Amino acid sequence: MKHVIGLLMLFLSLAHSAESMSIDSTSINLDQARQYFEELKAISDRDAGQLWGLPLYGPTMLVDPDTRFIVANQIDRDGRLTADRDVYTGTLESEINIANTSISWSGTVWTMVNWNAVSANNPYDRANLLIHESWHRVQEELGIPSTTTSNFYLDELDGRIGLLLELRALDRAVLANDSATQEKAIRDALTLRYYRQSLHPGNNENAFEKHEGMAEYTGLKLCGLPDSLITKVVARSLQLAESNDGLANSFAYLTGPALGLLLDCHSKSWRDSVRNGIDLPTLLASAVGWRVPAGRERLRIAADSIGRGYGSSALIANETARVREQENTENTVESFRNRLSTHGRLMIPNSNLYFSFNPMEKLIVFDTTGVIYKTMRLTGDFGILEVSDGILRTNDWQYFIAVAPDRVTGDSLTWQGYTLQLHPGWLIESVGPNTFTTSKKK
Repeated sequence: MKHVIGLLMLFLSLAHSAESMSIDSTSINLDQARQYFEELKAISDRDAGQLWGLPLYGPTMLVDPDTRFIVANQIDRDGRLTADRDVYTGTLESEINIANTSISWSGTVWTMVNWNAVSANNPYDRANLLIHESWHRVQEELGIPSTTTSNFYLDELDGRIGLLLELRALDRAVLANDSATQEKAIRDALTLRYYRQSLHPGNNENAFEKHEGMAEYTGLKLCGLPDSLITKVVARSLQLAESNDGLANSFAYLTGPALGLLLDCHSKSWRDSVRNGIDLPTLLASAVGWRVPAGRERLRIAADSIGRGYGSSALIANETARVREQENTENTVESFRNRLSTHGRLMIPNSNLYFSFNPMEKLIVFDTTGVIYKTMRLTGDFGILEVSDGILRTNDWQYFIAVAPDRVTGDSLTWQGYTLQLHPGWLIESVGPNTFTTSKKK
């Protein structure tokens, strides 16, 4: 789960002199890790469950992505970790993807954090990341299901423009100095959102927003920054979104904190309502007395009028030019289609697979078949596939489809854009014209 790193540095000119520490490039400094655990526990103790009704501190592991070395704050149930200077160390199996997330491992549900993502010099950014991922570990207890985005249209021209207009309205609302200005901007944002969503009735924006947006909101609220700076950080992130290439997986990190701060201004108990299944825009609409205009045409007219007040004409021109430039330099869909046609397709059945990817990358819709991820790490019974130049996930989640290798020799394969390590007893076999799959040897 991606964490937006470094936004706080835009507003802080603090010179945090780091204590001189010798950190092995292939390991984690145990004293430093213990310090971070202590900081996280202190934050959780200060909150005392006030924000969500649960303590956020719990089983946490920091993992070096190069060596897969683990430093944890407690022992695991199955005894794979060893006590060492008030922390616990071990090694993470290669089959498990290293990411900022929650994970069930060795009989325990953990907060997992990539050691390289933890800021050594910015305590606010460090706290934000650790709290964000700790929230994910307890979110099921909070009644907020984990989910993945299905909002791929946000990386297409019309969906992206609609979202960016909403972000501009949210930015105005967050920075408003008076209630009248704020409430008008909130109503503008809601109108733009409801119209965009009406064009894509199969979206899960609101659910994904609770999943990632509430984690990011919590990280910002408890990281130690004063409220005035949190407001500026959230507003700046909304403004910087227009330079983001991919929004389908990252929008909730922007809208979630913004809606959370606005709800803080209007309702003290809104988080209880979120735990009871109510979406953030529904709560905010109720708080300001806004109702969606009746009928699609009235909603469209209202959204078009509001959009002009947020510079929709210039935004449409700029985004259209950006898409044309990308098409001229990439043409990802046709390139991927041609590679599949020339080399064949390697179809990996989604049987207990785990995958990690960069949520800042643009997701590209491939016909009506699925969506292309630029990079990915895919693991399962078959082995480990590292992708650097495109993989297709089908819409029904049944297969991941890569460009097939021209030659299959041994268990370790490297070809253009891919590295595959097959587990013992597994092979690549032909299952049809120009079509291959991973399967267990008979």
